[in-house]
Amino acid sequence: MVLIMKKQLKKILLGTMLVLVSGGLLAQRNMLRYADIEYDLKRFEHAGSQYAEAFNIKQTYYASKRAAESYTFIRSYQKAFEWWGKTVKFAESDREDYLNYARAAVQAGQSLTDLGITLTEAERSKVYGGESVAEDETIAFRAVDKYNSSGTDYGLRSDREGRNYFVSDRNLNEETQKKPIRLDARKRFSGDDRYRMNDRGFHQILMEGEEGIVQVSTELEGVYHLSSPAFYENGDVQQAIFTAVLRDDKGRRTRRHEVHPGLYSATVEADGSFGKVRAFPFNKLSEYGVMHGVVYNERLYFSSDMPGGYGGYDLYYTEILGDSYGPAINLGSKVNGAGDEVFPYLYEGKLYFSSDRTSGLGGLDIYSIDAELSGQAVNMGKPYNTAQDDFAYYVDANGLQYLSSDRGMSESRDDIYSLAFLRDLYRLRVFAESGERLDGMEGLQLQVLDANGQEVTMDIQDGKIGRLKEGAYIVEIRKKGYFPARVPLTALAADGTKKELDYTLVPIPYGKMLAIDTVYYDFDKYNIRPDAAEVLDRASAVLGAYPEFNLNITSHTDARASNAYNERLSQNRSNSAATYLKGTGVAGERLSTAWKGEQEPVNPCVDGVDCPESMHDRNRRSILSLELYPDLDGDYSLPGGLSYVKSTEELMEAITAMVREKQASLLPVVLAEDMVYYDLDKYEIRSDAAKVLRDAEVLLKKYPFLKLEIASHTDSRQTLLYNDRLSKNRSMAVFFHLRNKGVAGSRMGVSWYSETKLATSCPDGVDCTEEQHQLNRRSVLKLKVDRSDVDKLPAELRSGKLLNFAEMVK
Repeated sequence: MVLIMKKQLKKILLGTMLVLVSGGLLAQRNMLRYADIEYDLKRFEHAGSQYAEAFNIKQTYYASKRAAESYTFIRSYQKAFEWWGKTVKFAESDREDYLNYARAAVQAGQSLTDLGITLTEAERSKVYGGESVAEDETIAFRAVDKYNSSGTDYGLRSDREGRNYFVSDRNLNEETQKKPIRLDARKRFSGDDRYRMNDRGFHQILMEGEEGIVQVSTELEGVYHLSSPAFYENGDVQQAIFTAVLRDDKGRRTRRHEVHPGLYSATVEADGSFGKVRAFPFNKLSEYGVMHGVVYNERLYFSSDMPGGYGGYDLYYTEILGDSYGPAINLGSKVNGAGDEVFPYLYEGKLYFSSDRTSGLGGLDIYSIDAELSGQAVNMGKPYNTAQDDFAYYVDANGLQYLSSDRGMSESRDDIYSLAFLRDLYRLRVFAESGERLDGMEGLQLQVLDANGQEVTMDIQDGKIGRLKEGAYIVEIRKKGYFPARVPLTALAADGTKKELDYTLVPIPYGKMLAIDTVYYDFDKYNIRPDAAEVLDRASAVLGAYPEFNLNITSHTDARASNAYNERLSQNRSNSAATYLKGTGVAGERLSTAWKGEQEPVNPCVDGVDCPESMHDRNRRSILSLELYPDLDGDYSLPGGLSYVKSTEELMEAITAMVREKQASLLPVVLAEDMVYYDLDKYEIRSDAAKVLRDAEVLLKKYPFLKLEIASHTDSRQTLLYNDRLSKNRSMAVFFHLRNKGVAGSRMGVSWYSETKLATSCPDGVDCTEEQHQLNRRSVLKLKVDRSDVDKLPAELRSGKLLNFAEMVK
C-alpha cells in the first residue's frame, strides 16, 4: 500500500514540474513575441526590458542578442555592453557579435586589452578607436548648466538678435524621469507611441528669453518633434530652417507606418517665434528623411538618407535660387561613407559635421574639411570627440565654441557643452637695456617653473614658447655678465589668446661707485670725532649687510695750507677712517683709500677767498662710497632679496634705498623738537627761550640716555662771515646755558649754518617783514635717543609722534 502511494506521489510531482516548465516556456515565448513587436515598432526601451525578462526565464542567444541590439539603438552604453558580453558567451554567436561587443566596450569606456578582446587588423578598422586622433590638452568642454536638464538637450544656435535656441525633450512645466533620445540618424518613427522607444517626451525648440527658457511656437500642426534650428539672412528678413517630424494621420490606420523627418523654413518674428512656415521641396516624409539644414554662401546644406547615397544619412547641398532651389548634390566620398553623416555646420570656410564611421573614437565624432572639399575630412580629435556621441558643433558671434554630447553618461542623454581653454600659448622674449635681443644668444638660460618647482617644457621659436594653464609660475633667466632674473608669472584663466611677455636683463655694474655718507674733521686734524664715529659705524653696518660690496674712502682738506701739506693731511684722514672701520670688524681687503688734498672743494673757499668757518668745515671731509660688485668677472645676484629689476636706474634706486634704510636703522630716534629765537644781531638767551631750555633740562636729567642736538641760524642781514660767527655763538650760548644747569657737554652736539638754511625766503636783497626775519634767527633743538635705548622710555613717548619739549614734559 505504501509502495503504491509513493508511486502516485512521484507521478504527481513529475506532472507538476512538466506543467511549470511548459508554463515557463510558454510565458517566455509570449514575452519574446511581444518584445519582437516592440522591437519592430522601434520601441527599443520596452523591447530591451522584455528580452531581458525572457532571458531570465530561459537564457537564450536570441533573447540576449535582441536585448543587446535594443540597448545599442537607444545608446544605453552600459546595458549594451553587458548584454553583448552575455551574447558572445553563446556557442551560436559569431564574429560580428564579437565586434559588436568590442564596439560596445569602447563606448562604455572599457579597455579592450583589459577585457582580453583581440581583433585582427581588418576587424580593428571596424571598431571605434581603431585609428589614432589628435589630442589638444590645452582645452576642455564644460557642460553649460543653464541649458541642460535631466533629459536630452542639444543643438545650441543663436539668431542675429543674440537669442540662443536649442532642442530639448524636457517638459517645461514638469520634469520627467523618462530616458531621453536624440533626433538624429535614427531615421524612422512609428505611430503616436513612437517615443515609447525610450519613454521620453517630444523634442521642442526652446529659446532663452528675458523670462527664462521658453518654447518656440511655429505654425506647424500635428508635430511630433521639432529640432535643429539654424538661422540665415534672406535680404533684410531673418529666416530659420529647422527639422520637424509630423504626425501622419493617414498612416495611423496601421501600427507599422513610418514617419520621416523633414526640413522647414520660417520667418523669425520679433518675439523669436517662427512664422510663415514652408516645407523644403525635397521632403518625402513617407520615403526618406531630410534634416539638419544650414545655409552658407547661398547654399543650403542638409543631411538625408534619400536614395542614391553612400549609405545611411549623407550630406547634400542645394543652391538657393531666390524662392526655389537647385538639385540636391551629394557632397561625395570625401565626406560621406557607409554610416551616417549628420549635423552639418559651416564656419570661416570650413565644413564641420558628425559621422559614426568606425575610424572615430566612438559613436558620432565631429570632423572638419575645407568647404570647397579640398583635402580630406579630419577628425577634430580630443576633447572635441569622445568614445560616445559628439555632434552639433557651433561657433557663436563671440567666437565661443559649443557642441552637444552624451560623453560620460551610461544612458542616452545629451547635454550642451562649451569650450573652455585650459592653457594659453605664452611667448617669452629677453632683451638687454639697449633693446638687443638676448634670447637667441649663446649662454642664455630661461626656465619656467610651476608651483611645485618642476620645469615646464618650452620650445625655442622666436623666444621661448609654451602652453601654461592658470596658476603661478616662476621665470628664471641667466646670462653671464647680467643679474639673474627670477620673475613671478601669474597665468590667468585661459582665454585662447597668445600672450607675449618681454623681460629685460640688467648688466652687473662692475666697480660702480655709490656715495653713501661723509665724515667731517676739525681744522688741521685727522682724528675721528664722535659724530664721525657714528657715520663710520653706519658704514660698517652697511658692509656687514651687503658682503658683495666694498668701500672706498676719498678724503679732502680745506685750502688753508700748502698743497703738499694738505695732500698728506687728506691721506692721514683716509687712513684714520680705514683704521676705524677695521676696528669694527671690516676686512682690510674690502677697503680702498684715496686722497685729493684741497683740489676738490665743495664750495668757492679756495686760496685767497675769505670764507666763514662753517664753509671751510664742509671741505674737511672723507667721502664714503660703496664699490659695487668689485670682482670684474664675478657672478652676482641682485641685492636685498630682489628677484628682478628692469633697468640699471631701477637697480641703483633700489640699492640706494636699501643702504639708506640700513643707515636709518642705526640713527638715533628724534623724540621732540623745539625752537629758541633771538633778537636781531644777538645771541643772548631771551626769557621765552629760557622756558624752552628749562623743559630741555628737565628731560635730559629725567632721562640720562637722551641727547640734544643744537643747530643755530641767522637771518641774512649781515655778511656770511659775520653770520657764521653769530650762529656759532647762538649754539654755544645754548650749550653753556644747559651745561651750567648740570647737563654734561658730552650729551650735546652743536652745529651752525650762518644764513645758509633760511626758514623763510628772505635772502639778501629780498624785502621781508621783521616777523619773517625773526623766524630765521633761531636754534633748532632736537632731543634724540639711541634705538637701543628706546625701550627705556615710557610707552606714551614711544608712539612715534614728534612732540615739542613742553608736551614731552607733560
